[in-house]
Amino acid sequence: KAGSAKKDGAAENEGEEPGKEKGAPPDDSIAQGLILKQAASSEEDGDLRAAGEMYFTAGQHRKAVEIFTKIGALESLIEVVRLLTNKDTQLLSMAAKAFRQHQHYAFAKEAI
Repeated sequence: KAGSAKKDGAAENEGEEPGKEKGAPPDDSIAQGLILKQAASSEEDGDLRAAGEMYFTAGQHRKAVEIFTKIGALESLIEVVRLLTNKDTQLLSMAAKAFRQHQHYAFAKEAI
């Protein structure tokens, strides 16, 4: 009977937490969701640098570029640019424009 109680307990646990059995992807998804919620909260509170960094961490490069461009955070912006591919032409163009506006031509050249 102890064995059947163990099986019943395992079945209950599987029903309560179906994502736990599948491994890392659900945990990564949960972590990304939490980061995005925190980023949105920071953005609403006016802490744009923290929000941009969290969007960047969560892989939301467009949002990070928009925020870093808005606040003139060039060092953070170049970090994002360095992870973008040539297919991200719109984001690279936005970043290059921001660098030119702030007369940081070396970063602008890197973004092109």
